[in-house]
Amino acid sequence: MYHGISKKKHHINGRHLFASQFEKHLRYFKNNFNVVSLNEICLMKKNNVKPQKHTVALTFDDGFLNNLHVALPLLEKYQIPAAFFICSINLKDRSYIHPADYLDLIHYKKNTNVKIGEEIFVDNKNTLVRVTDGMTANQYLNSLSFNDWNATLFNLSTSYKIEEIAKDVDDETYKLLDAQDLKKLSSSPFASIGSHCHSHINITQLKTNEINEQLTLSKSKLEKLIEKPVCALAFPYGYYHRESIELSRIAGYDYLIGGGDVKKEFEGNVFPRIGIVSAGSYARNMLSINAGFRRFGF
Repeated sequence: MYHGISKKKHHINGRHLFASQFEKHLRYFKNNFNVVSLNEICLMKKNNVKPQKHTVALTFDDGFLNNLHVALPLLEKYQIPAAFFICSINLKDRSYIHPADYLDLIHYKKNTNVKIGEEIFVDNKNTLVRVTDGMTANQYLNSLSFNDWNATLFNLSTSYKIEEIAKDVDDETYKLLDAQDLKKLSSSPFASIGSHCHSHINITQLKTNEINEQLTLSKSKLEKLIEKPVCALAFPYGYYHRESIELSRIAGYDYLIGGGDVKKEFEGNVFPRIGIVSAGSYARNMLSINAGFRRFGF
């Protein structure tokens, strides 16, 4: 599980890997693994196929613009497929920024006494935490109902103007694909498109109708745009529960993707992933990938 691949120096979070390190990953995969599409590896797991060689599939979450301009050319160079999970909310609004990235921009520009709703958050070891109990800003956002989440994001956007908090910050760290960008990405034989829900939100906090809208709206918008079926769903933040799994099946998703390990009760319904972060060195990330096979790989 990757997020962004950047060419330049980035500061606001660890979700973007440098292109030079990503290319080393691709060379390592090419030399040591059987690299297949997400659809193929999910079918293998579903049918309990045991390949003779360690097999991996690559995925990208969140739909950063650098997926098209930096990651895709490298994937095409090494002829390695990848799946890209996209939130449909940003397709018509180039100014949209995922909540986690918005918080990171605020933190980067103003790292003390950040007000989110009625709560005060301060910097603690490079993380925004609530002064009352140490809850992180992301945890706080992910605990909100849909209405409160929307209201909080609106208040953030009015209190911390994007033109101010993003000033002097490389837009590689937060800029997302729009509709035309996604059409270009999906036209590559090495790119498949999956859903990341309509909004980047913790759907376990939503009501049934709200979850259903997140799932169906995203699928319909993506399929209409790329003119291809969207069969896979990656849950935002890796949060899911029994109801979201059941509603995802009803919505027509064949493959449901988590953010890491999968609890025993959900095995067979949700596929696990190994996360890659820029904070880890090349060697550490490769060791993490290999260790993943001992947990849940083949």
